[in-house]
Formats: sequence, C-alpha cells, structure tokens
Amino acid sequence: MSAEKRIAARMGPGDVVVAVSQKFPLPGKNLVAISRVVGNHLERARRRGQIVDSYAGPDHDRVTGRPLDPGETGGDVLVVRVQVIATSINPGLQGGIAALRAGISAAIAALPDQFDPAQAADLLASVAGDAMSVSWADRDELRLRAELFS
Repeated sequence: MSAEKRIAARMGPGDVVVAVSQKFPLPGKNLVAISRVVGNHLERARRRGQIVDSYAGPDHDRVTGRPLDPGETGGDVLVVRVQVIATSINPGLQGGIAALRAGISAAIAALPDQFDPAQAADLLASVAGDAMSVSWADRDELRLRAELFS
C-alpha cells in the first residue's frame, strides 16, 4: 500500500493532511548523526500517533549536488519533513511545527558537540522561518494522487 493510501485510510471525511517541510543550512555539521537523532525522535512521535509520516536527512552532497548515498556524512543542508492529520489546516500546521521543533531540540540535546549555545538558539529560532514550506490535501486528493502515481 502506498504512503498516500495508508494516510488516506486513517483520515476522516473532513480531515486534512498537512505537510510541513524545512531546510536547515548546517555547514560543517555531521548531518547523518543529526538526521538520525531527528528521525528517531519523529519515528517515536509517529508510533505514538502524533504524526503520520516524516523524513529527516541531508539534502544533497556538497561537492556534486547529487543526493547522498546511505552512509555518507557530507552535505550542508538538513531537510526535515513532517505530515500530520488534523481537522483543519491551522491545527495541522501547529502540530507539524511542534513536531519539527521537538525533533531539532532532540538533536541539540543529544549532540552538544555539534552546537554551541548560540548556534542552538539560532537553529531553534529558525524553525517555522522563511525556509519552511507547507502543503495540505484532503482525503479525496490523497486517494487521487495514490491512483495517479501508483
């Protein structure tokens, strides 16, 4: 079953799925370690039913611009995406931002060698900033996407 079908099956007739995504420029950081901590935190939130899907990982290879191979530690940009089912866009957006912020907070706490206090404060302040994108879809749109792209 595709991710869209799985998510649509969990949605009520008036629900929407809200996807919150943000890119964090983190040059010189170990993005694999950071994305592992953020990803594990978001996976726990997914198992608790707070979110329905997520991704955390390096955006690209800093030299070639190609996607990173598993196991590589390079890259300059961390991408975090969270999907939330909600009754309307605003609660979904709030839940997505809260999950994104919690994941970044978990990385800062778990990897103190990667962030000094000023960097940690700047990173948390950038959550929900200009680099964030938001999209949403209702249950019928998700089912249609699943049929078109399966």
